Order: sequence, then structure tokens, then C-alpha cells
Amino acid sequence: MEENRNRRIDSEEAFLQEINSEWDVEQFLAQKRGEPLPEPKPVQESAPVTPAPAGQEEPAFRAERPRAKTAAQPAAPQKKSGAKQQVNYIGWAKLILAALLVVAIIVVLIVLIGKITSGGESTEETEITTSEQERETVISELITRANRLASSYDYEGAVDVLREYGADWMQQPELADANARYQSAQSLLVKWEDVSKVSMLSFHSLIADPERAFDGDSQESYYKDYMVTVSEFKAILQELYNKNYILVSIHDLYRLDYGADHDTDQAAVYAPADLYLPDGKKPLVLVQDDLNYAPSMTDGNDDGYADKDGDGFASKLLLDANGNVTCEYIAADGQVLQGDYDLIPVLETFLQDHPDFSYRGARGIISLTGADGVFGYKTSGAWKEKLDSATYSAEVNDARRVANALKELGWEFASHTYDHISYGDSAQDALAADLKLWKDEVQSIVGETDLLMYPKGGGLYAYDDALFNTIYEYGFRLFCNIDTETTELRFFDTYLRVNRTPVGGQWFNGMDKFFSGSKIKDSARK
Repeated sequence: MEENRNRRIDSEEAFLQEINSEWDVEQFLAQKRGEPLPEPKPVQESAPVTPAPAGQEEPAFRAERPRAKTAAQPAAPQKKSGAKQQVNYIGWAKLILAALLVVAIIVVLIVLIGKITSGGESTEETEITTSEQERETVISELITRANRLASSYDYEGAVDVLREYGADWMQQPELADANARYQSAQSLLVKWEDVSKVSMLSFHSLIADPERAFDGDSQESYYKDYMVTVSEFKAILQELYNKNYILVSIHDLYRLDYGADHDTDQAAVYAPADLYLPDGKKPLVLVQDDLNYAPSMTDGNDDGYADKDGDGFASKLLLDANGNVTCEYIAADGQVLQGDYDLIPVLETFLQDHPDFSYRGARGIISLTGADGVFGYKTSGAWKEKLDSATYSAEVNDARRVANALKELGWEFASHTYDHISYGDSAQDALAADLKLWKDEVQSIVGETDLLMYPKGGGLYAYDDALFNTIYEYGFRLFCNIDTETTELRFFDTYLRVNRTPVGGQWFNGMDKFFSGSKIKDSARK
């Protein structure tokens, strides 16, 4: 048994000599044999390895890095507490790294929370700032629009614009101040003493090129007597403005009186309206007759289309790239131009600088025939037969767009008969046919109207016969004739009769009430 024990010890000794240091081997063997533990040997620096002498074997133990153990190898012996222990640096490093990672995550979260919090406050401040800027922008735009209406004495319309802000509009200081200004200005308006004495001036198309109009042909005398040039009209507008005239709508001069009980089922009676204007201002109704750009004025070669050989008039009303009403004009050199070549765009430009020349946005009355088309477009029945359906429809649609734009500006329309005929001298069937053509080809473009401007100065001789009844059935209620002596609006129960004053070269000397003929006269007139 002792021999077996020694053999096992020897075997363990060989194993330990292979994997451990010399001191560890002696310690282990002493424990196995029951002998006292040897003293640990002092640690010495490694000496150079000296090869063994020839013929002599190297010792079985070599001081080298322990090899990894396999599953079949025995477990290493446990050292006693007094033995030297190896420190677990990797474990500590992992713990430190984990702790640092936790700290970093906490710091990142704190920063993110701070940014989110500060970001929310910044957004709220931005929203407040943006909201205030939007409020100021909206208020500024409303006041600009309202001021424009107030400048033409439409104070009620101006206040309506302010109300667009919302239910709390009066809580906005700027809007409340504007409202106070409008109310104060409105209180200063004065009632016009007699609306039956309101003046009405009637013009034809303006001469854009006097040299072509006054060229000695058969039309020259007509143009000189009945028309004015663009430069003359501009001067007339300034004279009217200087004399405190102000444009009003003819529909501002009367009201429909349904009686004390306001029974709208009963026939209304036409009665004078209460017209309030700034102190010293005088109301004026403006009319442009024959706004059709007839070929006799614009077509030099008789093919029905305007050309450079015309008599120097605009050839068409149209909308420019910005939707503004302007004129097409063919110059003597053949250039097709757009601009202020007739009464409507000239007046619109004047009103841009003098909005107080218009009462509540009033412009004037455009008096139309239909045989030559509307506004220079080929809308008559004769052109419908000449043009293909697509081209004719385009002409009608373009004319309708111009009409709608004019109504938006404040212009009103009147019938000048379809074929420029005298209704007072017409047979019943001829008058009825003319009325029907006007309704079908002109009213269908410009819309319904109650205004009839008699051409050639001739009106009805009686207002209770078959002719009058036929006209009345077509909806006309205001009948306007030509009178160079007086301007008068006469009230009847179911209709009105009005005198209008023509303006042309032959009447310049008698217009001192409105302007000085010598001051406005174009130098092209000989």
C-alpha cells in the first residue's frame, strides 16, 4: 500500500512539475506526504537560459506560461488564505465600464429632457409671436380696404370690412379707432337738397389719335361736334373735380316707396331718395353712349376688323394680364397696343389718384347698342352667321368676362336700343323686334337693366300707349333722353324720366357750369 501511495505521489509530482512553479510543487508534495510546509523561496530575476551540456538531458521542469487545461486534466489545487491571490482586473474593468455607461445614459436623458422642455417653450413663444404677427397683418389689410371705401364716402361699407375680423373686432384697438373715425366722418355728411336737379353728362367714345380723326374726310365734322379727345376728357375730369363734382349712381337718386305699411305686395311708387354727401360736393351722373367700337370708326378697309387705317379710336375693351379693364388700340403704324385709350380706363386711372371723386364706388352708365357687337367683340347675329361656332362662342364669352369685370368696378349698363333707332318714331312691330334682339344679344352678356338711353335725342311722346307698355314689359323703368338745356329727373309713380346733357366740341362754349371749353380744348382742333 505504501508503494502504491508513493507511486501516486510520484505521478502527481511529475504532473505538478509540468504545470506549476517549483515552490508550489514542494508545497503540494509536502501536504500529500504529511510533511511540514517548506519555506517559500525568494523570487529571483529570470536568468538567461543556458543550454545543457552535451549528452546531458534538460530538466523536466521549464519556467514557461502555463498551458490551458483540458477537460481531462485535474483541477488546480485551492490555495490557502495566506497564499498570494491574483487580482481580477477584467471584472473590475467591466464593472467600471458599466457604471460609466449608466452615468452617460443618465446624462443623455437629462440633456434630452432639457431640450424637449426648452424646445416646447420656444415653440410656444414662436406660436405666440406668429399669432401676433398674423393678427397685425390681418388688421392692417382690413384697415387698408376699409380706408379705400371710406375715401369714397362709403362708411357703412368700410365698417362692414372691419367686422370681417370676427365677433371681437371692437376689442382690437386699431379697428375700434378706425370705426370711430368713420362714424365721425359720416356724421359730417350733408343731405343734398334736391335729387331731381342732379346733373348727367353724356360722352361718346374718345378720340385717341386726333390726327387720324381730324384728317379732312367726311367723318371729321361729326367727330369734332359730338366727341372729345382723350386729352380733353382728362382735362374735363380735373375741372369737374376742382369744381367739387362727385360721381353718383343714378340708382342712388330714388327709392321705391311701398307706403306706410311697407306692403311689398302693392305696387311701389318711385320717390326721391335721401342723398348725403360731404359738405360742398355736387352729385354728377356720367354716361358713355355707343360703346361698341363700330367698324365705321375702326375699320379702314371694310372687312369688319379694326386696322391701322381706322380713324384713331380704340377697337376693343379687354382685360389685361392683371385682370384690369383696358383698351386695345391699333396705332397708325400697325402696332397693337393696350392702355388708356378710351373713357373707362382713363376714368379708372383718375380714380386711383382721386378716390373721393366717386360716391360709394360709383362709376358711370355704359349705354350699348348690339348691331355691331358688344365692347368691340363679334357678338351680333350677323357675326354668328359668318363665324364658326367655336369662334363666335369665344367672342361672346370674352365680352361677358369684360362685362362682369366692369360691374365689379361699379359700372352700370343701359340699352341704347339694338340698332340705334328712335323708339318714338318706330312702328309697334319694329320696336318689339328691336327690344327682343337687344335682350337676346346684349342683355344676355351684360345682364338685366332698367335703364333706357334714347339715341338721337328722340324719346317717347306718350308714356301710356302701346309703345310704352311694350318697353315697360321688358323691364325698363328709367327713360333718359337728350336735352342740351336742362338736366332734370322727373318722378312718376311707376317710372322715371331723365334728361342728360351731351358733351362734344359743338357744346364746349356752353359748359362753364362744368368746365371751361377754352381750357380743355385739344390743340389738334383747328
